[in-house]
Amino acid sequence: MPLPSDIAEYLEDEGFGTVGTNIMIGDMPDSPDTCIAVSPGPGSPPDLVWEGEYPSCQIRVRCPTFDDAYTTSYEIMTTLHTLTYQTLEGTLYYYISAKNSPQPLGRDANKRFEFVVNFDVTKEIE
Repeated sequence: MPLPSDIAEYLEDEGFGTVGTNIMIGDMPDSPDTCIAVSPGPGSPPDLVWEGEYPSCQIRVRCPTFDDAYTTSYEIMTTLHTLTYQTLEGTLYYYISAKNSPQPLGRDANKRFEFVVNFDVTKEIE
């Protein structure tokens, strides 16, 4: 599976929600109010020596309250940060490392709070 799908499934396994219901891949729909979106980000090209690559991903969290949005994004950050030598959906992930702590994006059009965390990834090529 692609990186965003692997991460979304892992977040579901860790109890953050359900893929397709409140954990989305790519876009974040208008509902539900509490939602997580996993998107690919810019990474580095695949390695020339071994069958590995260095993508990145972004996790965006939206909640009705500031505290809930921050707490959820922080828990996701600590869950994924330093994940090492783990096979997710059949792909070996050597490590996942947070690039930043949860950053507020402000409020959306419906006044819900949004935070984002970005991650560097080292994994086998699928």
